[in-house]
Amino acid sequence: MFLLEYLRVVFILIFGTVTLTFIEEWIYKLFNASIMENPLNWMAIPANIIIILVLYRNKLQFSGWIRRQDGKRLTKTTSGVLMALAIMLLLVPLLKAIILRRAI
Repeated sequence: MFLLEYLRVVFILIFGTVTLTFIEEWIYKLFNASIMENPLNWMAIPANIIIILVLYRNKLQFSGWIRRQDGKRLTKTTSGVLMALAIMLLLVPLLKAIILRRAI
């Protein structure tokens, strides 16, 4: 069972990161920017991992194959701070792309 839970976590991390990257690229295209051409595109990786971590710790860890008695959710403050950090990490490259496009 532990191996199945481990594989589930890896799948959630990979699938979640890929899904969030596609969503971010779609949002960038709305502003005529590309996340892949931006030198700050690396900021999306930790942002995506933080988002998936918060989602896993608050929701997904309670729906797996292993039923944990000691599983605890993140506090609202911790969740809020982590999500704010993730949003800032996602907005910096987008804002830079928008500002540079207008300066040209």
